[in-house]
Amino acid sequence: MGYCNNCNRKNEKGAILIIVIWIVAAIAIISAILSLRVKVNVRNNAFIKMKTEGFITIHSAIQKAIYYHLIKPRLPDLTEEEKLQNSYEYEINGITVKIKEIPMSSKLSLKNTRQDLLKQIFLNYVESEEEAVAIISSIKDWQDSDNLENIHGAEDSYYTNLDYPYYTKNKPIENLKELLLIKGITPEMYYGTDKYPGLRNIFTMYDTGSKVDINTCSPDMFKVFGIDEDTIKEILEKREQQPFKSMTELNEFLDSETVNQLTKYFTIDSRPSIITFKGEVKVGSLEYSLEEVYDFKSTPPILLEIKEWNF
Repeated sequence: MGYCNNCNRKNEKGAILIIVIWIVAAIAIISAILSLRVKVNVRNNAFIKMKTEGFITIHSAIQKAIYYHLIKPRLPDLTEEEKLQNSYEYEINGITVKIKEIPMSSKLSLKNTRQDLLKQIFLNYVESEEEAVAIISSIKDWQDSDNLENIHGAEDSYYTNLDYPYYTKNKPIENLKELLLIKGITPEMYYGTDKYPGLRNIFTMYDTGSKVDINTCSPDMFKVFGIDEDTIKEILEKREQQPFKSMTELNEFLDSETVNQLTKYFTIDSRPSIITFKGEVKVGSLEYSLEEVYDFKSTPPILLEIKEWNF
């Protein structure tokens, strides 16, 4: 009997020891989880702090740039170069912020682009004129209020039979990404390839006219309209030295046929009404970019859109 009692005591002690070990292990796991959560929260808070600081810093610099943009025409002592300046640096609380003005006229307004220009653009991405016309028709169908298909276009009968069906919007496009929903437009066309820029870099939804500003558009924009590489290089070099004041200045270094081709697609926008102010800053380990789009047709200018980027 003594031997059995002794066994029981050993079993009880063993069970207690196992329970204690499990409790200690559970406490250790809980402590590790809590510690990890604390670390994550600290990092999240630090990231939020840096992001907030970056936003406030760039926003402040953009406001300075907007003020300067508004008073610049009334400053009598500016040189010609200073009048045409579109990039600035500001010190905000000891942090250097780089600001650049990007007129929306550097892109084509999807609302106002002529049909012949649309066809020329889409011919860069498809193999036939019929395919280009089909895309243009589908864009019209997406926006018109009826359910009648234009030639080679698409309405509900097409979209509702897709693997992931949806209905035609039948209202004007509000966000450029809607193009990805339209028949014939692929992600490669929207985001771009090595050969051609994406549609997102060609079009804007803002009302900026039917031509592109030759002084501020991207080099790829010339390529879209079939301008050869040598001509593009020459235009970029000239506008870098001094922005064009008139399209007639192109006659000084280009032949008349090329100038006529360029004037079909490009113009001079000396006082753009819709401007993106892009700011970049580094706060701690975070590089931060902020874009604010303003409409200067009214006073004070109206904020139309804010885009934030972390990288």
